[in-house]
Amino acid sequence: MTMMKGMIDRILPLALVVFINTQAYAEPLHRDYPGWGATSAASKPGDVVSDLVLRCRGEGCAKDTLECVAFHLDAPAGLSDIKSLANPEKFPVGQLNFWMAASIMQEREDILHGRTDLQPSTPFALHSSRILDVDILSSTSDVSDGQIILKTYLALWLDATQLRGLRCSYIENNDEQTSDRVIELLGMLLKT
Repeated sequence: MTMMKGMIDRILPLALVVFINTQAYAEPLHRDYPGWGATSAASKPGDVVSDLVLRCRGEGCAKDTLECVAFHLDAPAGLSDIKSLANPEKFPVGQLNFWMAASIMQEREDILHGRTDLQPSTPFALHSSRILDVDILSSTSDVSDGQIILKTYLALWLDATQLRGLRCSYIENNDEQTSDRVIELLGMLLKT
């Protein structure tokens, strides 16, 4: 009986830690993102971890093509001000262009149907702004092969020791206010 009690005393704290960690990782899916459907992202091992895939629903969704991915990674050592990433001498913005293109090609099978030869057709230029008292950097670009043109949006912000981000892609529709929907989503993510 004493041995059984000793095992329970050791297993119970471990079970609580596992339960709490599971709840912490599951928490974003239980949050409500009005106008967006949220699912877990199938993140591959690497430095950048995709957290959520968010699919726009309703008006302003660029012909139902607007999709965003919330992600995070460890902030680069010594980075204390997100605005410093807007300096191309300190941050390899060119590499960011190709990372975005590769990410979009992996994520947008629904539009690209397996195409893997798209290139950034316009470069990123990161600009700083504030949303809900949080400093962010954002930029838009196009990924294209001459026929297919996907608009892309990227936002980056610091959260303690993590660099968080939102990347979105969509086929532009001039009749819809897609950028308003993306900024609305960004505001919801910054509140969490």
